[in-house]
This record gives sequence, C-alpha cells and structure tokens, in this order.
Amino acid sequence: MRPLDRSLHVLALIGLVAAPLAAQERPAQSQPAQSRPAPAARPAPAPAQRPAPAQQQADREAAARAQQAREAQQQADREAAARAQQAREAQQQADREAAARAQQARETQQQADREAAARAQQAREGQQQEEREAAARAQNAREGQQQEDREGAARAQNAREGQQQADREAAARAQNARDDQPQGERPAARGQGSEARAAAGSPELQRARSLAFRYEREHRQRVARLDRLEEIYREKGDNEKLRLVGQLKQREANAYEKQLADLRASLGEQEFGAVRQRMAAPVRRGANRESRPAEGGR
Repeated sequence: MRPLDRSLHVLALIGLVAAPLAAQERPAQSQPAQSRPAPAARPAPAPAQRPAPAQQQADREAAARAQQAREAQQQADREAAARAQQAREAQQQADREAAARAQQARETQQQADREAAARAQQAREGQQQEEREAAARAQNAREGQQQEDREGAARAQNAREGQQQADREAAARAQNARDDQPQGERPAARGQGSEARAAAGSPELQRARSLAFRYEREHRQRVARLDRLEEIYREKGDNEKLRLVGQLKQREANAYEKQLADLRASLGEQEFGAVRQRMAAPVRRGANRESRPAEGGR
C-alpha cells in the first residue's frame, strides 16, 4: 500500500471514531436550548452528564487504535523512506560500478591500441631492416659479379698477351730454325713450316680457340662454385640467398651464351662445331698443346 493510501485510511479511521463522539456532544449542547423556559421561570441548569464507562472504554480503544494507526503509518513512512534511500544508494553504487567498468574498458582499449601500434612499428622496422639487408646482399652480389667480371677480363687480357707472346716466340724460333738450316734444306723446311702453320691455322684462329677453352674452363668453375653455394644455402634454409644465387647463375648462363655467340662469329660454324666437341670432352691432365689449345694461353 502506498504512503498516500495509508494516510487516507488512517484519516478515515479517525473520522469513524470521532463521529459518534461529536454526535453525542451536539444533543447535549442543543437540549437546553429546546427546553429553555421563559426568562422569568428559568430553572437552575442541570449538571453535565458524564459518559458511561463503556463509552469511555470505547473512546480509549479508538484513541489507542488511532495512535497505533499513526505509529504504523509513521513506521511505514520510515520504512518507505529507508527503502527509497537504499534504492538511491544501490542506483548510485550501480552507476559508480558502471562508470568504473567503462573506464576500465577504455583503458584496456587504449592499452590494446598502444600494443597494436607498437607491433605495427616493430613490423615496419623489421621490414625496413630486411629490405636494407636484401639491398646490401644485392649490392654485395653486384660487386662480386663486377669483381669476377674484372678478373675475367684481366685473365682474358693476360691470355691474349700470353698467346701473342707465344706466337712471337714461335715465329722467332721458326725463323731461327730456318736461318740455321743449310741452304739446300731451306725450301723443304720452309714447306714443312707452311704445312704446320696451315694445320694449326692463323694466329687469330688459334687465339679464338684458346679463348673458347678458357671461357669453358672459367664457366665450369663459376657454375661449380654457384652450385656449391646453392647446396649450402638450401641446407640452411636461406631462401633469400638461394634467390640471389639463382640470379647469379642466370647471369652467368647469359654471359656464357654471349661468349659462345661471339666465338661462333669469329670461328665460323664448322670450326666452332669442332671446338665445341673438344670443349664438351672432360679435362684430362697431361694433354699436349696440340690437343688442348686453351692450355697454350695459360
């Protein structure tokens, strides 16, 4: 029952108790007015009548019930106020807990955002480091290839100079041999020398043969080194270096094909085919200079 309904109920009880008392008092007050005689014959006033003991007991009980009702109403009001206060405090506590949870959720989200940003920064730095390392490895590979190209060019120049020196020495020895021969034997010796030179070919042809065998030897050495590096990096599981080795092998194959094309243009198809057959044969130790022209240019 609501506090207003309780108050109305208590007032109604008080009205029910007080109505008979008021009804009893009104006849007592109005009776002298009805039986009042003329002023001349006015009798002495009768003494006031006291209520009966039963009425007094009923009045006391009604007053006690009214007091109990007032006390009950006051207790109900106090309990309602206490419950309302508890409800307000509970709502305030719930609001504080909700605000604390919301603050904790915001802090957790902020922490997660900071950690995600840190991980993204680390990933970017790692990617940049890998790119720098890859660029450094590529630069080292280019420098290594350039160094090998320079060394190959130097060896080729040395081979050409050695071949030219050998040709000059051979020509000098042949000239000395012709000069030392008797006069009658010189035509025959001169004829034999021309046949040997015809069989060996011109100096340009000999140099081309020497270059062909030198190219083949250096190509095999480079391919062997690259194959060995490929095996090592495959065992280590280094895919980046395996990719670089594959690029170097492709570059070596392209350079070798270009060298062969230049030799084909210098030697001609027939002589180039013969040289290719000899180049395809395995290297034998102790081969003479006539069978391996490349060794004459070392």
